[in-house]
Amino acid sequence: MIRDLRAPIDATWIGEWDGHARGFNAGDWAVTHAVHDGHGDIHVTVHGVQYDDGRTVRKIVVDCPGEITPAEARKLSVALTAAAEAAETA
Repeated sequence: MIRDLRAPIDATWIGEWDGHARGFNAGDWAVTHAVHDGHGDIHVTVHGVQYDDGRTVRKIVVDCPGEITPAEARKLSVALTAAAEAAETA
């Protein structure tokens, strides 16, 4: 039964089953975003889907409010590299 399938070992959040799949997160990297319009930080998150046969698919989502500075771009590059490595090695 799919309800007994173990969550991915790297999952930091796991959703409910929706048919034959469920969503999960597997890491989040935050970059301080120095904006003046009240928006928050830049977040790089590995989102995934686990299927009832145990297979998983991971993708990287970037939540970036507005423009970024060159310094933030460098930090974002580090966060994206870490997320890519986490998504590929799981």
